[in-house]
Amino acid sequence: MIIAKANIPAISKTYIVERNDTRVHIKLLSGNYLQATEDNQLRTDYYDEPGWDDNGATFEW
Repeated sequence: MIIAKANIPAISKTYIVERNDTRVHIKLLSGNYLQATEDNQLRTDYYDEPGWDDNGATFEW
């Protein structure tokens, strides 16, 4: 589960949720995507367009 809170979010804390049925991408304004790594870390360094197949930047909603 990801929880993000801010009373007044700064531009660096703003993100876009892209949705395709039950799958989502979380995109930062920098253009990078949030991804889960194989060692269970969340990173913001997925640079390419992730597509909707199984990859570290596609999450189930």
